[in-house]
Amino acid sequence: EWQRRRQLVMHALRPEILTDFVEVFAAQAQTLVERLRSVCDGKSSFDVQPYVESAVLDVLIASAVGVESKVESEQAQPAVHGEYAQTVLALIELFTSRFLSLHSANSTIYSILCPLKKRRQQRLLKTLRRINNELIVEQRALAKTTVTTDKSNDAIYTIEVDASRRLDTLLKQLLTANVDGSSLSDAEICDELNTFIFQGSLLTPAAISFTLVAISRHPSVQQKVLEELHGVWPKGTTCTCTVESLSKLKYLANVINESLRLYPPQPIIARDLNKNFNYTHSHYKDGVLPAESEIYINLFEMLRQAESFANPDCFRPERFNSAEKDTDLLAWGLGPRNCVARRYTMLLMKSVIAQILLAYEVLPFGKELCLEVKLVLCSSSGWQVALRERNVD
Repeated sequence: EWQRRRQLVMHALRPEILTDFVEVFAAQAQTLVERLRSVCDGKSSFDVQPYVESAVLDVLIASAVGVESKVESEQAQPAVHGEYAQTVLALIELFTSRFLSLHSANSTIYSILCPLKKRRQQRLLKTLRRINNELIVEQRALAKTTVTTDKSNDAIYTIEVDASRRLDTLLKQLLTANVDGSSLSDAEICDELNTFIFQGSLLTPAAISFTLVAISRHPSVQQKVLEELHGVWPKGTTCTCTVESLSKLKYLANVINESLRLYPPQPIIARDLNKNFNYTHSHYKDGVLPAESEIYINLFEMLRQAESFANPDCFRPERFNSAEKDTDLLAWGLGPRNCVARRYTMLLMKSVIAQILLAYEVLPFGKELCLEVKLVLCSSSGWQVALRERNVD
């Protein structure tokens, strides 16, 4: 069931539909650049992650359900977007606190020892379900569809395509999709929307923030990125992000991959074995891992192994021009459960980082990274940088 749903999400994020999403990336990246002007003095350090997180969450919500960030003028109250974003952020904070506490990891013990948090969690989840269901009802009423069949990537399902306009959100495509002749239920659609938004808002801001900190600590890398950016958008021209222009940023892609190698946002992944696994490469002796075992893979250590990477602790983006580059797949997960939104996420990260670097010089001020694992890899000291506005002449 999960694999079939995965195919639907892959179809929803296919290359031709990313053109619409890149417009959203560019708009929110420009909004982020404007917000950063309030902390741009070239002297004082600040934590860049909250600013990035807000912009990324705006992008994810717009991509998933098509709700823009705005205010209801008549009632002067936050729109659905504001409530949606606040609910997601509150749940992330709550889940993070549960992850770090042994007595709240188990559901039963959590209900007994933390009843107030449990009730708050239920209220937040109820709010999220209500918003999703309202959006589903609204979009179902607007849908006008014709049936087509898609068998790309060995998919066995049909896509009912909205004849009135392009399918530009994940919600619209899930609403008009059939799996083995049956439409997805509202609960199944909510599950996919939640997975997309929560995973994206946890992992992507961390990845962007780690990359900005790494760039700030390596001036020569920042200069090379800037030269590449000016090759695509010469000085004095508007930074108009498209799939084509972002695809030209090869060195920036190397920088992002090198940051993901050193600071994988998901440092440990788990896999279940569906059959016995015989291993012969242990330092101790050969053995068998039995079927139904749960395996934890430490990506953080694997991506810093000298056997795979020369000078593994050095930040050297150029390594991804060589044969070492294939190992970058580890940071995006492994096998059939790797990141389904890899291309989407890479374009998003390129768009945000490119617009920040075109507007500002990122300076190595503030505390160094102090790595720790919460739900994802993060820094207890924050992601500290300073910004100096560039001369656009």
